[in-house]
Amino acid sequence: LAAYTRWLALGAAALLIPWVAPVRRDHGSSEPTQLGLLLLATVGVMLIGTADDLIPLWIGLELVSICVCLLLVRVDTRASGGRGTGKYILTGFLASVLLAWGLACLYTAGGSTDLRRIHDHLADSAGSWVLACDVGFTLVLIAIGFRVGIVPLDGPTSRLAERSSSSAAAVLLVMPRLGGFVALVR
Repeated sequence: LAAYTRWLALGAAALLIPWVAPVRRDHGSSEPTQLGLLLLATVGVMLIGTADDLIPLWIGLELVSICVCLLLVRVDTRASGGRGTGKYILTGFLASVLLAWGLACLYTAGGSTDLRRIHDHLADSAGSWVLACDVGFTLVLIAIGFRVGIVPLDGPTSRLAERSSSSAAAVLLVMPRLGGFVALVR
């Protein structure tokens, strides 16, 4: 999964580079901040794909989320885009809190941050940590559902994508979804 995720993230970044950092005809240079944020989001997706532990999984998801938020703030200077960006950032913060709580519940139920050890511990414990495990999985699925844009949680994402510039919308619709789907597979 790690090799496929690496190539998938690099391919998505290669396709997004012309939208995010186009070469300007007047100066002959591109916007380095936007390109750097796209590459950091790509590193976040790669980190999610190689994570066998809760901590790198969380760091990768947050890296993608923070880079997308900074890119939206940097690119969208329109009055309508600023309001949508603020709503996306606030709901993204809520999703980050839910993700942290969910991963903490999984750590509590599993006794480790390693995904294999959590699986083995929960298989051996025969239902003694069912509530913490259920709460943890539910919170993690809600948080990843926001990043992927599942229907009840897609309001801020879809409205912002409609109002944003094409470069911000491309990154907003590709990188968090790619990271979220990879996290769901993990």
